[in-house]
Amino acid sequence: HHLQEIPDFTLDKVATCVLDEADRLLEMGFAMQIRQICRSFRMEQCQMLLFSATMPKVLVEFTKTGILEDPQVVRLDQEVSVSDELRIAFFTCRSFDKDAAFLHLMHSVLPTISTDGTLGLTLIFCATRHHVEY
Repeated sequence: HHLQEIPDFTLDKVATCVLDEADRLLEMGFAMQIRQICRSFRMEQCQMLLFSATMPKVLVEFTKTGILEDPQVVRLDQEVSVSDELRIAFFTCRSFDKDAAFLHLMHSVLPTISTDGTLGLTLIFCATRHHVEY
C-alpha cells in the first residue's frame, strides 16, 4: 500500500528486482504484494530474479501467473559438481572470543589454506548485519 500512498513515487525506472527467499515470501502470503510491485515496473526493461533454495509448488505456480515474461529456471542440483578446491569450515566460540578468533583466522589460517600457493577467496557468513559492522 505504500506505493499508492506516495503520489510521485514510481518504480518505472527499476532495472533489476531481486527477491531472495522467494519461496518463503510466497508461503507467508505476499504473492499479492509481489504482483502489485511487479505491475509498478516496466517489465520490458526490468529483470526479475527470484532466488530459492528449493522449488516448491507455490513458486512454480507464481512464475506461471503471467507476471513474469518468459521465466527461466536455473537449477543447481546433483548434476552440478562442487570444485575439489572448495574448503568449508565451521567454527564455534564464545561470544566474547569472536573478534579474536576472526582475526586469528584472517591473519594465520586463511593465507595458508591454498594448496598451490595462491591466495584464494573467502566467504564468511554472520548471523546479522549488526555482527559485521565495525
